[in-house]
Amino acid sequence: MAGFYLQEWGETDPGSTAFTHWMGGKDAGLFSGAWPGYATTVRPLPAGEYRFFYNLVHFRDVICDGMAQAEKERDEFIVTVTAPAGTVHEAFFDAAAVGVDAVGADALFGVLEPAQFTPAGGTAVTLQRIAWQDNRAWVEFSSAPALAGHHLDVIDLEGEVSLRLDLDDATSATTAGGAHALSWGVCGQPWEAGDLLMLRLSKSGDALTGATNDTTCDGTPIDTTTAPAVTPLPCANGTAVPDTQDNRGLVHDCQVLLGAK
Repeated sequence: MAGFYLQEWGETDPGSTAFTHWMGGKDAGLFSGAWPGYATTVRPLPAGEYRFFYNLVHFRDVICDGMAQAEKERDEFIVTVTAPAGTVHEAFFDAAAVGVDAVGADALFGVLEPAQFTPAGGTAVTLQRIAWQDNRAWVEFSSAPALAGHHLDVIDLEGEVSLRLDLDDATSATTAGGAHALSWGVCGQPWEAGDLLMLRLSKSGDALTGATNDTTCDGTPIDTTTAPAVTPLPCANGTAVPDTQDNRGLVHDCQVLLGAK
């Protein structure tokens, strides 16, 4: 159909006065319509299959009775995204406030999915949290994963690697909640609340160009020897919620109270 629209209307998008880019289906929010009938991604996508319906709705169908749903859904698009060689796991990472001054994602705040994966020759493990606070980035796993010789890339909206973390260089510790944490010194906040990112965990090659593990920021040493801790976000009455991983019901109650203010 793209060729037909080009022939009839030309290469310049006639705009919403002529057409509406209609999209539907479970993965429609990950794509955007573009003239003359192409779909583009709106963010980096982890490996997997994505399905959506896309139709250019002519203005005559908009101002009259509208286009029948069956006609809108006449063309379903299936997009298969393949990860690069050596990839162990990829996940959506939508950053949010996960605590006071901590920005990242976990099971309750932001998006971190799919969270579970199985390293080669290992057992299933869950990525419980990724966060940055006070010049320190860290990830928390449900148990110690078999990931020697691997690295974690944070991929930005443009598809570029904005931060690379070498798992072999990380400081490991156990959090108060029993999670296995790996941390690095990272000067400057690498992401903001609201950023739409992606994580890629991969087997490393011979060199890790761009890998980050700062020891000082502006001459001040970074302490990565202790387990990272998140100061919980307060409830509406100012009471701090204990570790969100272990108190999900309490966090939900606080979110309801905050939303009602």
